[in-house]
Amino acid sequence: MPDQDPEAHTHALIDRIAANLSEVHELGQQLQRPPQPNESASAEVHRLLYFALAGAIEAGLLRTMEDVLSVLHHAIQPLGPMGAQWLERQAQVLRR
Repeated sequence: MPDQDPEAHTHALIDRIAANLSEVHELGQQLQRPPQPNESASAEVHRLLYFALAGAIEAGLLRTMEDVLSVLHHAIQPLGPMGAQWLERQAQVLRR
C-alpha cells in the first residue's frame, strides 16, 4: 500500500486490528466450552491451549486498541466531528 496516504493507511490498520480483535474474541468463545463426551484428553488439552493463546492474543489486541483510542482522545480536537464519530465506533467495538 505504498500509494495510500499515511492517514488512510493508519485507519485501515486500526480497522483491521478491530476486526482481528472481534474474530479472536469469537474464537475464544468457541473454544471456551465444557469437554464433549467424545473429546479425548489430548483434544481437550489442545483446545485449552488454543483457548489460552486466543486469550493472550485478545489481551494484546485490546491493549493496542486502548492505546490507539488514548492517542486519538488526546488529538480529538483536530479530528472534528467526523473523527469523534469514528472514535465512538471504535469504542463500541471495544465494549463488545
